[in-house]
Amino acid sequence: NQLVRASTASPAEAGACSSVRVTRQDALGRAAIPPNATAVTLAPLPATGLQFFSDSACLLAVTGVSIAGGASFTDFFVKGTTGATYGLTASSPGLIDGTVNFVVLPMVRRGTCTIANGSDLILCPVSPPIPGNDISRTMMIFAGASAAATPSDANVRCRLIASAGVDVVCSRFGAGANSVSVAWQTVSFARSFANGGASVQHLSGSFPVGGPTPLVGPVASVDLAQSFLLVSFQTQGMSNRSDDFFTARLTSATTLALTESQATFVTAGSWALQVVSVAGASVLRGSSTAATVGAVTVAGLPSAAPDR
Repeated sequence: NQLVRASTASPAEAGACSSVRVTRQDALGRAAIPPNATAVTLAPLPATGLQFFSDSACLLAVTGVSIAGGASFTDFFVKGTTGATYGLTASSPGLIDGTVNFVVLPMVRRGTCTIANGSDLILCPVSPPIPGNDISRTMMIFAGASAAATPSDANVRCRLIASAGVDVVCSRFGAGANSVSVAWQTVSFARSFANGGASVQHLSGSFPVGGPTPLVGPVASVDLAQSFLLVSFQTQGMSNRSDDFFTARLTSATTLALTESQATFVTAGSWALQVVSVAGASVLRGSSTAATVGAVTVAGLPSAAPDR
């Protein structure tokens, strides 16, 4: 007789609670239904990064399960914290071990790409794929570097776009002689904010020359104490000045404001913004004014835990 494992949840997102079934079979692969219970020991390989649970919320950790007498199978649950391919082994004295590969997708994906000389756009595929191309629980951060000096060529906006797959789409207004190197990272959560994870609103738009600032727009309602913004801009022009830099802030649970230093937008541009809500986070917000030259020190902040 043998034990056989099967899972319909692989690949699973890191932090997700997924069901796995272990079945007792005879030598011909038919379900075996002994009258007595079968104690089954569970083991992952590698030994760390994956846990077993008896409940669908993955709260009650176990190292083994039991197939009840008169039954051929039982279900248990697994949760991975680190992206990897694990070997799951079920063993019981006198039976052939059952093993199945279980893939846990990474929580963090990263990559690099380049807006080439003479180009104003690059699509950077996100891999491994995000299940269902659902980016409502994924945030993206990036950094760009270029020898270009003008806003049109150097100021880059990056967005997370889902269609046939998920791409980091980075763009600029110019298509000058200098390339722009982009390094990006995405962070995906297995659960939504309402279920103890995170939710992300991906927004984008443009602002015309002469348009009023701040530019005010709606967002789906968020908890301000647990939400923050990630923003990037692309602008036109020949030199970076105060009218090429902007602030973004949540002015209420349902409203955001994009602000330039002038009363109206002096230059045309486009923006990409992520409204990130993380369950259990503690977000402090405020504003300050930078001097013409030098750094700004913001004092009087409450203490924070660096490891969180």
